[in-house]
Order: sequence, then C-alpha cells, then structure tokens
Amino acid sequence: EGLTLLARRVRWAALDVFRPGESDSGALLAACVCGYAPPMRARGLSEEFSRAGISHLAAVSGSHLALVASCVSAVLEGLCLGVRLRCVASILVTGGLPVSAVRAWAMACVSQAVALSGRRGHQLSSASLVGLGMALLDPSLSGQLGFLLSVSSVVGIGLFCPYARFALSEAALALGSMGAGAAGRGVPRPLGQAFGWLGRVGRGALDALAACVVCQASTFAIGASSFGSVSLVAPLTNLLAAPVLGILMPLGLAAG
Repeated sequence: EGLTLLARRVRWAALDVFRPGESDSGALLAACVCGYAPPMRARGLSEEFSRAGISHLAAVSGSHLALVASCVSAVLEGLCLGVRLRCVASILVTGGLPVSAVRAWAMACVSQAVALSGRRGHQLSSASLVGLGMALLDPSLSGQLGFLLSVSSVVGIGLFCPYARFALSEAALALGSMGAGAAGRGVPRPLGQAFGWLGRVGRGALDALAACVVCQASTFAIGASSFGSVSLVAPLTNLLAAPVLGILMPLGLAAG
C-alpha cells in the first residue's frame, strides 16, 4: 500500500520498458537499474560475470548507491537548498534498500552526520561502527555471505588501499622508466611502448586498480571457500567495466 506500492509499480513499468527476457542488454539493465536478476541467470550472463569477477556490478550494492546518491545530490544542488536539508533529503531518497546495500547506506548516514558535525571522516571507523551495529541488531547477519564480503571489502580498503596505491604507483613509474630506455637496451619497440603506457597511467585508474586488488585479497578466503573458484582477471575487468557502469546506471535510470 501507499508509497511502497507506488515504488513497485514504477519498478514494474521500468522492467516492461527494458524487456529483460528479449536481449542480453535488457537483462543487464534490469539487474543494474531495477535489481531484477533472473533474466541474467536465464541467459547465462550471471555465470560469465562471475567468471570475470564483476558480479557485484550487476547486483544492487554500495557502488549503485553511490551513483544514485550522486544523481540525487546533483538535482538537490540545483534546487538551492541548505546543506543540512540536502543531506537529509539524500539519505531519505536513497533509503529503502535491499540488505546487500544497507551497509553502504548506513555508512553514508554516518558520513553525512560526521560532515554536518564538522568532524573529520574516517572510513575504517565508519565501517566498523556500522558493521558492529548491524550485527548487534541482527546477529544472523554475521553468517550471511553478502554481509561478510561487503564488510571485508570496505575494511580491507580502509586498511590497505593506501599501501596498494603507493606500490602500484611506484611500479608504474619503474615500468615507465624501463619503457623510456627500452630502445637502448635492445627491448622490442612494442614492449617498450607498453612499458611507457603503464608508466603514464592516470592516478584515477591506479586508485581503481588498487581498490580492486585489495578487495579481492580481502575476500579471497571467503570467496574461494564459498564458490570454489577465484577470478584472477577480476582487477583488470573491474578497471574496464566500472567506468562503463558509471555511464550505464544514470542513463538506465533516466530511460526507466
């Protein structure tokens, strides 16, 4: 009844527009925008995404929440509302999420509260506070795979991402210097050009790659024991696919 039924009707209407049973693209849009995954499983896309290590991109998760929150914030900023009112409105609009994204939503609430209080944010503290709070409210979460993967990833990023980013930056610089002097050392020209390109990789790409590597390392034991396999190409496929999702989600929302 009420707003819940209205939201469901909007979702059903969007699914009718996407026609997820007729094409792979429709099935992907239905999963990313509406959180409706059965067509992807029926068409074998879920298995392919899992093998490539990008299943989380097609499931409602923290990355989707961040994209939706960015769209909402852009609209609210255009309305000339106060900072406090914008924060409250953003939290309310992005609420009502499935369990897979509640952790990210709760962390967003904590971050907004910290910002409004004038304090400095700390990702690891926020993740720990939210994880402990959710486990206290519902102890069964501590045994749910999605919760374990989500919290492990965020805590891993908070602990180790700066170190991974530094290591990758140093490696890129070293490869770039190798590429610059490759010709003088008898290294084939294409290989030297590849080294040079790696040395010039943008900071944003290195940050994304570092986050992917840390997430996979943090969830390696859980994933391997639960699924029986681990995708070794996941860091590279995420580096390629994540920016595409950043375009697909807002356009998919608008189309829906």
